[in-house]
Amino acid sequence: GAVCLFIYLFIIYSFSSWVYLTFKGTHPFTVKWFREDTELITGPSCFIGVEGLSCFLDLYAVGIANSGAYSCQVSNDAGTVKCTTSLLVKEPPEFVQKLPATKHIKMGEPLRLESKVTGTAPLKISWYKNDAAVTEGDGVRMVFDGSVAVLEVSSTSHADDGVYTCEAQNDAGTKSCSTTLSVKEPPTFHKVPTPVEGLKGKDVSLNCELKGTVPFEISWFKANAQLKESRKYKFVSEGHSATLHILGLEAADAGEYECKASNNVGSDSCQGSVKLREPPVFVKKLTNTTAVAGEEVTLVATVKGSEPISVSWVQDKDHILRDGDNRKITFENNQVTLKIFKADPTTAGKYTCQIKNDAGVAECMANLTVLEPAAITDKTESVSVTAGDATALECTVSGTPELKPKWYKDGVELSSGRKYKISFSKRISSLKVLSAERSDTGEYTFEVKNEVGSDSCKMHLTVLDKIIPPTFSRKIKDTQSIVGKSIELDCKVSGSAPLSITWFHDEEEIQSGPNYEISFTENTCTLRLPVLKLTHSGSYRCRAVNSAGTADTSASLTVKEICTKQVIFKIIF
Repeated sequence: GAVCLFIYLFIIYSFSSWVYLTFKGTHPFTVKWFREDTELITGPSCFIGVEGLSCFLDLYAVGIANSGAYSCQVSNDAGTVKCTTSLLVKEPPEFVQKLPATKHIKMGEPLRLESKVTGTAPLKISWYKNDAAVTEGDGVRMVFDGSVAVLEVSSTSHADDGVYTCEAQNDAGTKSCSTTLSVKEPPTFHKVPTPVEGLKGKDVSLNCELKGTVPFEISWFKANAQLKESRKYKFVSEGHSATLHILGLEAADAGEYECKASNNVGSDSCQGSVKLREPPVFVKKLTNTTAVAGEEVTLVATVKGSEPISVSWVQDKDHILRDGDNRKITFENNQVTLKIFKADPTTAGKYTCQIKNDAGVAECMANLTVLEPAAITDKTESVSVTAGDATALECTVSGTPELKPKWYKDGVELSSGRKYKISFSKRISSLKVLSAERSDTGEYTFEVKNEVGSDSCKMHLTVLDKIIPPTFSRKIKDTQSIVGKSIELDCKVSGSAPLSITWFHDEEEIQSGPNYEISFTENTCTLRLPVLKLTHSGSYRCRAVNSAGTADTSASLTVKEICTKQVIFKIIF
């Protein structure tokens, strides 16, 4: 009969398994192979071979399903023999759920790395960081429930960056999978764009600074629409800085802009604004103003426009104003103000306010009218006259027209006629008594009025039978002027006729000619200088003489050169 001598069994998972045995006996032999009770035949999954007194079974692609009892039956004419062995197939580890190739996590957050592994138990799981074994403790925990391997870190930091490897091992082999961990800080804006004002046609930029782990993905938005790089917009992102350049600023570019930054672990956004610089304009302009002399006057206007705005004030086109004893210039809360503490004739005129910035300039104007109350600035002192002679009482007045002068004697208003001649010219009101009589002796009252005030004074006239020496009822006044101008020096004299009038310059008698014109009309003595020269400066004296005596009046004339240089002051706020 056939005798089974030896069986040799070799097993590797997923590789072929070869079962070999030898036997002895008398030929011919019939060899059959069985798995459990199922006969095996040569085919895609196995091959049965016989060589002399040996046979073998070659199993292809052995798997778990191939485990079991395998029998070889050898028969000849003399009998049958059967040998049995068990095949145990062990599966090496295999990761059916691997770690991700890369993993990003927000700093401070917990980490969980998880993989799923198959294979014949027992499986040994090991974790490595940068090829160094990971051990439990200090917030590190490792768990394996037979199929799922987990590595947990309670709180991550940059020190946890690295390559993490999970290794599974059993008797059949070893397998591993790895992930690269990056612990990152999300972006946060620690410097937001400063609001920007720009001129039309110019370029402006919005810049912001970030904290966090680079690289960042930067996006810019306006009115919730994402901007694209173009001829209008240029984007620059370097490290922790992001800048939006807006080229050729236009009105449509004004508004709110948003910058969004993101990385693998978070995002943040911030806003910035762009304004088109506005040229200055007067929202409320200056208004014409009328004031009484001595009152406080304020010229005020409201403006708007992009700061900084410079403000300047000009009076009558050429007088640039600045703060002084009688004025204060301010620019506060969008109001430009010129305050004149005490109005007088010199403050009257046209005022121009100019406002200016780098986007434009604007002006507005207003007239200031200063009303002066009627006032008497000079008057004739008491006058004595010879009966039958003519004489005059005079008053010099000031004030805003229309000035209304009146003369009274003993409370009765006088008027021009056969006895009196009343005139008003060049702010001098004159009451001329054409032929004085003893009854004209007495007190005379002069009154002048305008719409804002009045003034009055009294004078005494004495009519005598004797000759009256000359006296100056209005004297010469000190005068200043400039080269090339003309000027008149005048005075009023009273006294019995005939009167002889003589003029002197620095005690040298003056004669009428090209440089001087002398006249004496209605008791008014006049010296006219048609064209002033520097040599005309000095002391001038007028002398009146009659048979009863002599009278003099003196004053100084100062002639200056024309100033050819102008110093301009500009007040800027």
